Amino acid sequence: MDVSVSGIVRARPEDVFRFLADLENWPRWQSDMKSTSLADGPRGEVGAVYRYVSKAIGMTFDSTVRLTRVDAPREVAFEGEWTGMIRPDGRESWRAAEPGAQTLRLRFDDPQRLERIRLVFEERDVARTQEFVLRWSGDDGRTYRDIVRQQYTFSPPDTVREVEDYTVQLEGVTTVELHIIPNIGGGIARASLAQWTVA
Repeated sequence: MDVSVSGIVRARPEDVFRFLADLENWPRWQSDMKSTSLADGPRGEVGAVYRYVSKAIGMTFDSTVRLTRVDAPREVAFEGEWTGMIRPDGRESWRAAEPGAQTLRLRFDDPQRLERIRLVFEERDVARTQEFVLRWSGDDGRTYRDIVRQQYTFSPPDTVREVEDYTVQLEGVTTVELHIIPNIGGGIARASLAQWTVA
């Protein structure tokens, strides 16, 4: 699901930008964000790392994000160790710090009924064929059942975006796992995920 939010703020652009670039202000304008704190680096500047805790759709997110672009007073961008966060431009983004296979997990506070899972991958730099396996667990990750195994070939600049939208009927879900092999042909490639939505 793509979401766009706009509004009018009666303040100087420089003041608004300064407020948004300091991610410790997140809980003041984003209701599902429970806490954020500066973990490393210069506050509000590229390289700053913030730890956050948020609660949404029955899940608790506890991870970090790093500011990747600070272009005052127009744009601030960040990427996290894990998905579930938003960017000011409306894009969600996750990219592995190291090349090779990666595993992401959504853990629910309470068992959930899932009817839809949507994944969006983007690769604008490297031609590669990736494979992912989507699984679910009803016993807190002790055992898993496959939902789908899928391959897709990125060929920038023509083919840069993969969108997978699955209708499912899953009851009592405690964990959803996404295992990504970024390049089944080998070589150096980093896994990335632009969006992961469950409902």
